[in-house]
Amino acid sequence: MTKGGRSYRIDVKNENMAAYLNGKIDVTIPDLICCCDMDNNEPITNPNCHQGSNVRVVVLPVPKEFVTDKGLSTFGPAYLSLDIPYSAAVERYKAQQNG
Repeated sequence: MTKGGRSYRIDVKNENMAAYLNGKIDVTIPDLICCCDMDNNEPITNPNCHQGSNVRVVVLPVPKEFVTDKGLSTFGPAYLSLDIPYSAAVERYKAQQNG
């Protein structure tokens, strides 16, 4: 997706695994990366989302069990072979707004 000179890309493997803003990691699993169809005002599933679709990306916090050491080792950034620590996107967004 590109809008206003910014680009947003979501890597998918059954689920939305990671999202990139202008080529830099913005969100990773286990956070929930969801898409809403802005033309129909409905959630959109991955098989129905296509390049160029008019979507809004919504990031939801994950249940606390997923951010334990065990949860992150099973389904965190390392699962995607990313050598970065998990950063809760919702908390990071809040800090940016208040910062």
